This record gives sequence, structure tokens and C-alpha cells, in this order.
Amino acid sequence: METAHKKFGLEDLTTHDRNPGLASLAPQDLLLILEDAITTGNLDVVQDLTQQPELSTFLLQNRHGSQHVLNVAAYYSSPELLLWLLEKFTVHLPNPVQLETQALHVAIESENLPNIKLLLSHNLDIMASANLPDDFKDITPDKGNPHIPGLLRALRRWNADLMRFLVDDCGVRPPRKWPTHLDGLSDPGFAFAPRYILDKNNNNNNRSRALDIDELRGRFNVAVKPYLVSWPEAFCSGVCFAVHTGSPALVRVCLEAGGDPDGRPAQYPFHPLYEAVQRGKPEIVELLLQFGADPEPRVEYKRKEIEKLVGMKKVEEYFGVPWKEIVKSVREGEFGHKEAKKRRREE
Repeated sequence: METAHKKFGLEDLTTHDRNPGLASLAPQDLLLILEDAITTGNLDVVQDLTQQPELSTFLLQNRHGSQHVLNVAAYYSSPELLLWLLEKFTVHLPNPVQLETQALHVAIESENLPNIKLLLSHNLDIMASANLPDDFKDITPDKGNPHIPGLLRALRRWNADLMRFLVDDCGVRPPRKWPTHLDGLSDPGFAFAPRYILDKNNNNNNRSRALDIDELRGRFNVAVKPYLVSWPEAFCSGVCFAVHTGSPALVRVCLEAGGDPDGRPAQYPFHPLYEAVQRGKPEIVELLLQFGADPEPRVEYKRKEIEKLVGMKKVEEYFGVPWKEIVKSVREGEFGHKEAKKRRREE
């Protein structure tokens, strides 16, 4: 790529005639130059490059390369540039809907509203599931790169402008009942786990800090809750997903919104309190107990009893008393640990 750029700067790439050496480049080098042209929004260069026979043939024969080009365009470019690529390549490839659906997920994750509207205008199903391609995992801090429906991906952005745009400008109609036949991780409670707005090191969309409790409440009440109220199963399973983020503030928001402290996702056997103790998260343990979580959740799949979990030592050290006394003290509004008492006074 470096050699190609030294030899042909983007400002010089306008026509094949002006660059007689362009045709001698390998398709992989042309693809790298094309990616740079897309990220800088240079439609003229993109049009010129995609009409090079070598690159055009390579993309039509290489589905992964075509998908990558579409994803880059969905993330960075204007709808005019994305439309050029869609018409140039996608219509000629097998199963174009699958290619466009993943590009839609990338556009949703990057909140590229014009490209979201363009892709949805191609009659894509926003409830279709997809994951992010390997080379786009850095735009979200999720571990495991979940395969989720597009609407659920949008809800997890906790962005009221994005949701209003989908409904008002794109004509998206959230289902009255959450479908049960969806692929992948389709539990609507997953909307309670917006990791990207909790990650202090994630600069996605120019956000470089985690949101505080008041900001989280405001975002949830405007961007998420109006849609989740139609899907009660989200409140049953959502607290579990919130616990997995490790954020006490997010868990509190979910519990305050009506999340079930004992609820479990249908696809997973874990219990919120069990997981909080296992992970050694005393502040989350405290919140769950305050909101009525069962202190002795039923053990499944031969798991250890809650008092024998590896994180219990950290929880008991935090409060300064054994588990049964922690439960009693929290339920009565008392705390055994001086730091816990201090924090309560500050709140």
C-alpha cells in the first residue's frame, strides 16, 4: 500500500490515461487505494478505480473484498458514493441482500444516517441479524461480536436522534411484539447493555468519556424506554445484560426502569446476582439486593452455590461481614463497610 501511494497520490488518480502505470498495479494494491478514496469521500477517484478491469473483476470474484468495500463506504462515505458501489458491484453478486444487510449494520453502528436511509430504501429488513465484520470490531467494544437484529443494534446506541430518524425518516415500525424466530442474540433485553457509552477509552463518534448516571437516565428514558415498553421480556432479561457491562450506574438505571433483579435471558442460564458475585462487583451486588434480588438464586448446570463463588471474597471484604450479614444489612439499609457507609452519605 505504501508503494502504491508513493507512486500514485489520490490527487493524481483521475483517469487511466493520466496514470499509464495504474493498470500494472495488483488488484490488492488498487483495493487499498480505493479504500482510501472512499474514506476521503473522493467520488471521482472511486468511479475511476472501480472501472479499472483488474479491480472490477477482482471485486466481482471476491465476495469478501466487495463486502469490505461496501462496509467502508457505509461507515465513512456519502450516500452518493455508496450508491455507486451498490449499483456497480452488489447487483451482480449472489445474495446481495446479505451484503447490504451487513453494510446496514455498519452504518447503524457508525450512526451514518444518510447511508442508513439509503440502505433501508433497498427494502432491507431492519430485523435481520448480522454481526460486524472482523475489520470493524473496533467501532464497538463488545466482546464476541454479537450477531443481533438491526433494530436491536440501533436501540443499543441509546441515541434518540437515531431512533427518531429510523421511525420518522425511514419509516421503520418497531414490532408490537418482539419476534421469537430471529437469528443470533435476539433478546430485546440486550438493549440494556450499551457498552460503547460506558467505555472511557472508546472514541467512537467523538465520545471519549463514560456517561454519568444522570446522562444515562436521560438517554434511556428518551431513546430506549419508549420502545421497550411494548416488549416486557426486555425488562425480564435486561438486568443480566446490564450486569455484564460491569457498570453500577447502568444497572441502577435498568432497575429503576423496572428491570427484574431476578430475571434471566431465555438463551442464558445465569442469574444477575450470581454473576455480580462471580465477577466480584460489590456495588452491583448491593444494588440488586436493594431492589429485591433473591440472595440464594437457584443453581443450574452444576454451578457452585453463591457463597462459594470466587468473587465472594471480594464482596465480603468490601462490606466487612459474611454474606448472610451483607444480605440482612443491605435489606435493612445498613452497611458493614465504612467505605460503603461513606459512599451512601455522599449519595
